[in-house]
Amino acid sequence: MEHPVRIMPGDEQPAGHRGWRDDFAARLLEDLRAFTSFTGVCIFRRDSAGNTEVLAESGSVPAPLKEVFRSFLNAETPGSPVFLAGGILLSFTIEGSLISAGLAAPVADSAALLPGGAEAVIRASLEALVARDTLERERKEDAHAAQMAAILEIGEAVHSLPAQELLDLICRKATEVMKAHACSLMLTDSEGELVIRASFGLPTEVVQTTHLPRGSGIAWHVMESGEPALLNESPSERIGDVRVRRRSDIQSSMCVPLRSPGGPVTGVLSIRRMKPSRDFTPEDLTAFTIFANQAAMFIAHARLYDSLQRRIQELSTVNRLTAAINATLDLDYVLSQIAACVIEDIGFDRCAVYLLDERTGRLQSRAARGFAPGESWPASVEPGDSVISLAAREQVVILAEGEDLENASRVSDAAAEPALGFVAAPIIVRKHTIGVIAADNRPSGRPIGRQEQVDLLATLGSHAGLAIENSSLYQAMEQKYAELNVLYELSRTIGSAYGLQNAVSLLLEVAMKAVPADSAAFVLVEEGDGSVEVLGTLHADPENPAPWHVCEEPHAAPHLAGLRDPLLLDEAAPRADTEGWRSALRPVLDVDPSLLLVPLMADGRTIGVLLQGRAGSEPFVSHDVKLLSIVASNASVVIRNAAQYERRMREKVLELSALYELSQRISTAANLDEALASIVAIVRDLVECDECFIWTVDPESGALQMRTGQAGDSPGGYRLARWAVHERKAVVLPDIQKDARFAEVARDPLLRSVMAIPLMVQDEVVGVLSVHSRSPNVYTEDHLRVLSVIASQAASIYRGLEALTALTTYTDNILSSVPAGVVTLDSSGRVVSWNRAAEEILGIESSATLGITFTEVLERFEIAPADMASLEASLARVLDGAPPERGVTLTLKNGPDSQLHISLSSSQLRNTDGEPLGLVIVFEDMTRQVRMQEEVRRMGELAAIGQLAASIAHELRNPLSSIKGAAQFLNSELTDPADREFLNIIIEEVDGLNRIASEFLDFARPLKLEVSEVRPQDLLERGRSRVAAQLEQAGIDCSIAVREGTPSFFADVKQLEQVLLNLILNAIQAMPEGGSLELGARPSADWPESVELWVRDTGCGIPPDRLERIFTPFFTTKVKGTGLGLPVVQKIVQNHGGHIAVESVEGEGAVFRIHLPLRGPAPSLLQQEEPSPPDLMERA
Repeated sequence: MEHPVRIMPGDEQPAGHRGWRDDFAARLLEDLRAFTSFTGVCIFRRDSAGNTEVLAESGSVPAPLKEVFRSFLNAETPGSPVFLAGGILLSFTIEGSLISAGLAAPVADSAALLPGGAEAVIRASLEALVARDTLERERKEDAHAAQMAAILEIGEAVHSLPAQELLDLICRKATEVMKAHACSLMLTDSEGELVIRASFGLPTEVVQTTHLPRGSGIAWHVMESGEPALLNESPSERIGDVRVRRRSDIQSSMCVPLRSPGGPVTGVLSIRRMKPSRDFTPEDLTAFTIFANQAAMFIAHARLYDSLQRRIQELSTVNRLTAAINATLDLDYVLSQIAACVIEDIGFDRCAVYLLDERTGRLQSRAARGFAPGESWPASVEPGDSVISLAAREQVVILAEGEDLENASRVSDAAAEPALGFVAAPIIVRKHTIGVIAADNRPSGRPIGRQEQVDLLATLGSHAGLAIENSSLYQAMEQKYAELNVLYELSRTIGSAYGLQNAVSLLLEVAMKAVPADSAAFVLVEEGDGSVEVLGTLHADPENPAPWHVCEEPHAAPHLAGLRDPLLLDEAAPRADTEGWRSALRPVLDVDPSLLLVPLMADGRTIGVLLQGRAGSEPFVSHDVKLLSIVASNASVVIRNAAQYERRMREKVLELSALYELSQRISTAANLDEALASIVAIVRDLVECDECFIWTVDPESGALQMRTGQAGDSPGGYRLARWAVHERKAVVLPDIQKDARFAEVARDPLLRSVMAIPLMVQDEVVGVLSVHSRSPNVYTEDHLRVLSVIASQAASIYRGLEALTALTTYTDNILSSVPAGVVTLDSSGRVVSWNRAAEEILGIESSATLGITFTEVLERFEIAPADMASLEASLARVLDGAPPERGVTLTLKNGPDSQLHISLSSSQLRNTDGEPLGLVIVFEDMTRQVRMQEEVRRMGELAAIGQLAASIAHELRNPLSSIKGAAQFLNSELTDPADREFLNIIIEEVDGLNRIASEFLDFARPLKLEVSEVRPQDLLERGRSRVAAQLEQAGIDCSIAVREGTPSFFADVKQLEQVLLNLILNAIQAMPEGGSLELGARPSADWPESVELWVRDTGCGIPPDRLERIFTPFFTTKVKGTGLGLPVVQKIVQNHGGHIAVESVEGEGAVFRIHLPLRGPAPSLLQQEEPSPPDLMERA
């Protein structure tokens, strides 16, 4: 079956064209006409969604009859045939869809036209139609998938295959996808003809000989019209002006334009099927058009990629050259490298580099490559109209033709053929020509590639100019490179700073690299008060740092805070207008005589100053100022943002920490005043202020009273607080001098920026928190918001603590008035409270006990281990919930003869809910009672001893008196010396017994003291004089040592003389061979308010095992001793309230030390009156 030639857009499908389906309907109609005369058939399909479409149609089916068929299809379900006027509708369910055949009949009574067996024929035909439709749909899906796979493969190959291989791949894949036999891709050549650039399945001679001039052939028609062409087998005919010539071997062909989206047509893609095969369909044309559009896009991308690759290669070549010539200072080497690049990389045969001589205006040849021996170009080119001079003067690349460079004066047309001529490219630097590069291909005879070589040579000329100037001005460019590198480093490193300190450190490092110096510092200027802080320093020699800390001194800070422009200070050339600066920074100038100061400006103010110093190197110059100013300018925003961020973070942290600190301090405040003082301290930590007050309102009079504050009083502050109380609202004034409402307050010259916040408790003003600054514009609404939170807490705290203070005062009065020690412990046994009586009884301040355990407090005394263990067990039992324990007694020793006896009771401390909180310990001082008991016991013992001694003396003395009297009588009567000797012995022994009886009586008799003032010097001298004869007889040297400043004291002189006499006599007896004896006195170092007397001898000493027993009554080592001498001495000393001790080294001697109170002996406890009980209701 033949079809006409079609030329149509690729996305267009002719209306009503259904291809094989209509052919299928026609055959069905012919088969039915074998039964009867139907005029037409229309096949419908209704899908599951209820949509109805016409699958095929043949013959003549009137439009009204079609609509009747459709209406029945939408309403009816498959069943028996429907006979209508002029037609029959038969419906069947096939593969899940409703397929119907509408038959048009020539008569109204259509029932008679449907013979038997026709319905089966129709159903079989329709099932065959559906089956083939399914196969066709699957074929199209497979074809579409193959097309997508081919497009994907081509797309992946765009950047990996050369251009020609990519075009060949497009033709091959087009042939495969469209199931064709041959394909060609045609593009225009330089002459404007369409030529085959790639093909598949075409003979080589066809590819090589096909040249289509513009306007000829179907290909040009498609390219110019932009519409695809579908050509099936047909007789020869014309399409417009194009004659279609029939080919007997071609079955069908398509030709579509190559056009990327939104772009022009760049070529055509043709494909053909050879006989025998089926024709291309409009659907094939649409698919092929889509494939061609994708191919056109890929070709455009490949061209762009190739162009970029060439450009990259060019730039790479230029960059390699630039890198090579920038690595040296040798200008000849640089020019030689340029010439080599023209020959080796760009591809010219010969090259010469000319440089302009500024003095003569001539172009001098400085380098040449590619010339044979004896060949050369002119060594010098005069100014004029030659090609080289023209290129230099006009600053354009010139392509000239001619046999030689000297006569190549005709400028070639850029669009003309490649020429056997010359190229002259100017070397331009900052719009000034400094030379020309000339090149040609004369030795090889190759034409000059117009675009690529010329453009690359022009690019090289541009870069060569920079390279040549770099070689001439190497040092300047090196410095410039360093500057650019520093700026890049600054933008990269400063931009990556993660905090103010880090940003400052990076800034100093970059500054030292940009402008070398011996030291550098950064000073931050605070926004509010203009104070400065040195945030960072950097020293080339850390062993010799500059004293940058002077920048924070009061005489230097105002200068730095007010700096607006860079400043140079040079001690070698001082200026009069910098005298103040040099004076303020004198310590730094002494180390670094040249200083450079550059301010960092942001938001119209100085946020910091960058300082650098040089010692032995050259002073700073204007170029350093410019470079460091650029560094400072780039860093100012980063520093400002970092400073603001850290300042905000500090404020937030300070707010949170202030609230936390407030709760902590209030929880530990001992009273209301401490709590208010803590609030003021926290406020001063939160905001900068010169004055801060808390005023409280007297609930009765309404008067304001300053409860706590710092930095003095302020009359204006009082008026401002009264205003806040009256208005019942907070106020913040950046500058009170500018607010007319507070004209009276503004008279106070100390007030500039202020805040006043009423302390409110349940709509009642209980006080005011006021904060003052002597500087304007310090406080903002942000400060007021933060302090309002503090004020709210302060108000609640004040009201609560005010009531608590009254209750605490009353409770403290009770605890302070109780004569017993009262101690409270927490659940861990640590002291929480310690009343006044506890301080007096134990002699330990309350502040020294809080927070430690009660047993740790008692460890300051010497306590028997058993008593301490008993106490700890008792406290542990009560703490665990045992009943209170009473009457626990302890003996505390705080010195050799100092003892404290206490009686202790403990009970568990509970809250109102009965939960245990700790312990309450109550103890009393029982020392007086114990001492009284001891004194009563001792007096009873002495009374018993005295009664015994009196009885012994009475019973002994009466017989002794008779014996002595009889002996004395006989001694007077007898004359025999032997008899008289025995009688004298009797009399001496009787006297000895009488003396012993007297000592018994003296030891047992209570001593009555007659106290008077005693001078130590007089006492010791009388003691020595009483035994002078014995000392002299025994050969003992006795000395007296009274230390200067030894005071007099009160005692019984007679009894002390007896003490000295006993001790001296004992010492004489201990030195039978003579020796030395020392009597001394001094202020006591061991006993307060006492004097020390000592007796030291160099006798035989006392054995260690007898030292503890020498004061025991009746203990003696003498043959005729009574053992009462030292006990009597101890008794006398103790009656004076003193203490006696002995130190001895056997074989070296002994020393007895007596400590006596200066004020004399204290009265007996039995004679003292009990103290009156305190008044518990008395308020402290």
